[in-house]
Parts: sequence; structure tokens; C-alpha cells
Amino acid sequence: MPAAHAAVGLSSRRLEREAGRNVELMWLTGRLAPDFKTIADFRRDNGPAIQAACPQFVVLCRQLGLLAGGIVALDGSRFKAVNARPQLHPGGGPAPHRAGRGEHRAKGTGMVGYNVQAVVDTGRHLIVAHAVTTTGHDRTQLAHMSRQGQAATGHEALSVLADRGYFSGEEILACAQVGIAVTLPRPLTSGAKAEGRFGKQDFVYEPEADAYRCPAGERLSYRYTNVEGGLTLRRDWTTACRDCTIEARGTPAQERRVTRWEHEAVLEAVQRRLDKDPHAMRTRRQTVEHVFGTLKDWMGATHFRMRRLRNVATEMSLQVPAYNRKRIMALLGTGPLLTALPA
Repeated sequence: MPAAHAAVGLSSRRLEREAGRNVELMWLTGRLAPDFKTIADFRRDNGPAIQAACPQFVVLCRQLGLLAGGIVALDGSRFKAVNARPQLHPGGGPAPHRAGRGEHRAKGTGMVGYNVQAVVDTGRHLIVAHAVTTTGHDRTQLAHMSRQGQAATGHEALSVLADRGYFSGEEILACAQVGIAVTLPRPLTSGAKAEGRFGKQDFVYEPEADAYRCPAGERLSYRYTNVEGGLTLRRDWTTACRDCTIEARGTPAQERRVTRWEHEAVLEAVQRRLDKDPHAMRTRRQTVEHVFGTLKDWMGATHFRMRRLRNVATEMSLQVPAYNRKRIMALLGTGPLLTALPA
């Protein structure tokens, strides 16, 4: 078993050598010694079956009672691709003629690679869901990955911890609609705080009046509603700013305007959960960032060895069960795991 985990990230030629010299691997494979071409063809031709084995192993973890917490951490990390930087299309998209299509350049790093998403149980630190994408950011991954975690763990009321890179109103709303409670900090996109002025968080929303009250105590009146980027937004402001004694901290304009999304209550619930559990982000870091560090250490400096998104997804689907098996062996020992595995 340990030999299997150590070998999954190796090249097909290295695996061929290991099959003839590594005693543990020889025991695991029943002394089968395939050549490198057979190994390479197997990984290439059986991608869907290898990827389907990951959720099946998570089912085994559930049967062993290892996923009972109902809280998971979500994060993404950049993994290096095998092709060189000049092989990437200048726009950061797929290379039009060469192999390695789907690889992207990680923003700000110049690194050609993939965005690997992982949902990790906070109790046992087991990977319950993962995905390999070519998207250079995490903003559109929250709902998709959270639903995968919900299905894998079997917890309908799943709690998901994520960082501010996942913050998207539409994604958070999609999670809430299926019973997933997301906890993540809201990014501060306004420069008001940096300039010494009040931010939106300093304006108190009064549900009974359906209006905001400013730090000076004035109520902002509703003015109009419009749609921007598919979001229905209402605009409130007051004309009392020009006579306010703290106008300099309120706005440099004649009035301070506050925008409210029609589903803003969902985002306010997220903030309340974060305020209630101030250590949530520490728990997230301690849970999922260690997993990525371990996987990258196993895979070596080059990370992925295969080309094209579908093949890279298969390669990651070999790494994830290896990590989970090694983790279960540390928790339960080898004997209980071998007993639980189907013949």
C-alpha cells in the first residue's frame, strides 16, 4: 500500500522499473511487471473509471464513520503543468496546435498550470471531492464544489469554509438554496476605509423599515432599483450629508449612496456566521492547505506529468485516493483498511 501511494506520481518508465524492484509494489500487483507503454496506455484509456473510483472510496470512508462532522474546507491551488511557457497561447487560453491544451498561466506568477480544487473534511482531513480546472480564479467554483462535497459526505445541511477568493453573491445564493451554509470573509473592494471614510459595513440595515441608517443616525431613503450584471440592486441615499458634522468621513460627494442586492440577506447571514466563529478561517487553513502541501511534495517539482485536461484530471484522481488511503492508515491502521476494502 505505501508503495502504491509513492508510485502514483511517477512516470510510466519509473513505474516499470519499480514494478520489478520494489518488493511492496510487487506484492501489491501480484508480481505483474507491465512495461511503460502498457502503464501509459492504461492511465490514458481508463481515465473515466479511475476518476469514478474517487467518490467510491469516499463512500467507504462514510461507511467507516470517518465523515461525521458535516463541516468541510474548500480551497484551490495552482499546480504546474508539464508543458513549457512558450507553448501556451499568448492570451492565456488553450494552445492551438500543441499538446497541453487547457493549461493556463497562473495570474501574477508566470507559471503554466492548472487550478486544482479540493473539499476536505475538517474532522479527519480526508479529501471528499476534488476537481481540476483551467479557470485562473476561484469565484465560480464555490457552488459546484460545495454541491460535490454535499453529495460525497451525505450531509444535506453541510457547512463549507472558504477564503475570500470564493466570494460571489450568486454562488453563495446557489449554496443557500440547496441547504449549504457557507462561511467566508467578504472582500473589501471599496477604497473608502483606506481613505479614512465610512464603509458600507458601518451603515446599519433596519429590516422593519427596509432602510439603512448612517453612522450619524440619518436614515437613507429608497431612490430607485436597477439591474446590473444580472443582479437587481436598489439604491438608497440621503441629502442630509451636506449639513452633517462628520461629512468628511461620509462621502466627498453631495450624498452618500448605499447599494443593496435583492438577496443581500443571504450575504448578511454569511457575515453573522463568520462573526460567531472567528476561528473559522484558521480552521480552513489548517485543514486544506496542508493537503495541498502534501500532494505537491509527493508529485515533485514538476507536479503534473500528463498533458491535456482530461489526462491531468486522471492523474489527480490517482493522487487523491492515495492521500486518503495513507490518511486512513494513520488513523485506523492498515488492518482495518484492508478488511474494509472490497475483495
